[in-house]
Amino acid sequence: NAFKREWQACAIAAALYVAIVGAGSMLVSTATSMVTLLLVRASTGESWSPFLFQASSILQQFALIPLQCLGSLGLMRVLLDVVIGRSPTAGRFFGEMRLMPRALAIQLPVTLVLAVPGTVAVALQAAVPGAASLVTAGVSCVFLPTLFVFGLSVWLYSIPELLISDCSAVEAIQRAFSLGSRWRNLRVLGYGVLAGALVLAGLFACGVGVLAALPFGTLLMLSLFLALRSNSGLPAATSL
Repeated sequence: NAFKREWQACAIAAALYVAIVGAGSMLVSTATSMVTLLLVRASTGESWSPFLFQASSILQQFALIPLQCLGSLGLMRVLLDVVIGRSPTAGRFFGEMRLMPRALAIQLPVTLVLAVPGTVAVALQAAVPGAASLVTAGVSCVFLPTLFVFGLSVWLYSIPELLISDCSAVEAIQRAFSLGSRWRNLRVLGYGVLAGALVLAGLFACGVGVLAALPFGTLLMLSLFLALRSNSGLPAATSL
């Protein structure tokens, strides 16, 4: 119902998010790939090529952090307004830029954790060429599922908590983690899978469907966030 009521604002917010993150990803990917290819051509040993490409992938993750923070703050600010029944204006997308330093402080450790398998691969490639791919696959199979089960709420809800509470980055991470404690993590995971499936379906629909699927899936996650938070005992929201 919220999506139907404000579908235009949702679609505009999604388009801005895709433009910021998507265009930034293309530019960063192109730049790092060109530099990597130049380094590969200049290197004398073929064993260094996988190392350079893996290092390039990790560098891309960190280079995109500011763009991801900018897009996430804008998209979630607009969609939080929609969830609570407010009619957001276009200016609301850029209305919380003062929170950028704290959003960066949240996203940096999250990205560091997600980059663990790739960092392991880089270290192994330098020490034992040829073993990196096998060990990285093993680390990913164990590490990433564990991370998603126990840390998904931190990834999904730290920025929304920052937006509605105007708290510090550390407090936002702690509160988001508490929202996914015990059995609630499974609920967060279920909603996350559903939201991800919607976005994938939108991408398969010639990419245009993502302008509806992305905000609709995010609205689902934010609705669960507010529902979990209302029964969590956390301090009342101050910036809704």
